[in-house]
Amino acid sequence: MSGTRPIDRMARQFKAKTFDEAAALEALKKARFTLFRILSATQSHVFEAEDLATGEKFLFLEQSLQASALAARRTDVTA
Repeated sequence: MSGTRPIDRMARQFKAKTFDEAAALEALKKARFTLFRILSATQSHVFEAEDLATGEKFLFLEQSLQASALAARRTDVTA
């Protein structure tokens, strides 16, 4: 691995032709991507989650996910 993110490598090679392309590329460079697990529903449409890479816990708002979805999740199974 090179230690740089794919978006950073692309940004060095890609030359934006319009202001919108430049703005979109800049937004992607500032974006943070994560894989997380939903721990609990704290309020209607507000969920507590844990970043699986760092262990950091955070709250997020998701209008389309309902608290009842947590009951349907699979539990961890050891093989």
